[in-house]
Amino acid sequence: MKEVVYSTAEEEKVVLSAKPNPQLLGPRFGKNFGAIGKKIANLSLEQMLTIEGGNPITLDGDSFQPNEIQILRQARDGAPDVRSDRFISIELPSVLTEDLIAEGLAREVVHLIQQMRKDAGYQVEDRIAVTYATDAPLASAIDRHRSYIQHETLARSVQPVPPQGDRVEAVDIEGMKITLGVQRED
Repeated sequence: MKEVVYSTAEEEKVVLSAKPNPQLLGPRFGKNFGAIGKKIANLSLEQMLTIEGGNPITLDGDSFQPNEIQILRQARDGAPDVRSDRFISIELPSVLTEDLIAEGLAREVVHLIQQMRKDAGYQVEDRIAVTYATDAPLASAIDRHRSYIQHETLARSVQPVPPQGDRVEAVDIEGMKITLGVQRED
């Protein structure tokens, strides 16, 4: 997740609806249950929020307690990534952009380099040089996030040249092959 945006405009993403609780209202209204159900289905937003807040409402002279009416929340069309309950609605878009994919690949490269540092017995503060060979999509991600990779791994350089160094490993990241080399520098 890259960003959290707070909004009180829940109605832009969520639709409230109401329906009668048949176990409680069926016996109470008998053959008139259908008519009561239609009235409840047509509650205003204010009435639904009143019920949801734990307060009773009155419809055409009949009083209804909060447990007698169910308030439902559903994502509006165009907002399929919304989850909601009485207290909060959250939208978590799950669209992977090229930038997010590249960032994820760069994080995987950092993880691999850190593991190689550990396996090579480097000290935490040791500076290194990284060399690599891979295909275009992964090379592009490394190039775009080179400074991040260098910062996280204490690498003075990250170069697309034939891998060499104290430790050289060939691995697979998301179906793409990469060969990495790490070399301790003075």
